[in-house]
Amino acid sequence: MIYAIVLAGGSGKRFGGDVPKQYRELCGKPVIAWSLLAFQKSSADGIILVCSEKDIDFCKKEIIEKYGITKCLAVIAGGKNRYNSVFNGLKVAYEFAKVSLEQSFCMIHDGARCCIDTETIESAADHVVSKGSCVVGIPVTDTIQIVNEEGNITMTPNRAQTWAAQTPQCFSLSNALASYKAAVENNDEAITDDASAVRKYGEGSIYMLAGKKENLKITTEDDIKTAEEIIMKRQM
Repeated sequence: MIYAIVLAGGSGKRFGGDVPKQYRELCGKPVIAWSLLAFQKSSADGIILVCSEKDIDFCKKEIIEKYGITKCLAVIAGGKNRYNSVFNGLKVAYEFAKVSLEQSFCMIHDGARCCIDTETIESAADHVVSKGSCVVGIPVTDTIQIVNEEGNITMTPNRAQTWAAQTPQCFSLSNALASYKAAVENNDEAITDDASAVRKYGEGSIYMLAGKKENLKITTEDDIKTAEEIIMKRQM
């Protein structure tokens, strides 16, 4: 079984405006709806939507029911930060997967990456089953510099070994759950994505799976415009 945990609990402070970015209209649908529809069309067995507690009823009625997300198993409240929200989603997935935990996997996805396509999801699903863990990402084309607190360059990593991580990030459900349990117990605010949690507290290596540049994360108003162009081109 593969469970997609889709995160839509962010406040969107960097984005600005009164409407959180995950609910902004994009080609006639909210941003989060596009992410959910991609997983709905995929081979994922179930979807768990994690949102702000105050938005649960709105998401059920105006997103899940309105757009026919029949694979949605639950709409739940997130935590005070991302890693708490992921942990909440993993605990719910565990309740559905208890009888087949060893054969269960999770795909953790930022709902603001609304241009994710089913092809990428299917590739990630295949790789997590065969390799145990995988993260979608793209090679970095610019030279990366590591800078200290004074603003001075301290290291230049080999560009051939640097990738920009995207989502979904996929793991066996038991590995992800144990990793996030440890991260929450340690109050580890250094955890910025799922791979960092599993690398620090979990088991096994994590395969980097080539994704697509189009799988951008909505952060600014310009990103909305870019996402509209991508979706419109697909619809044509």
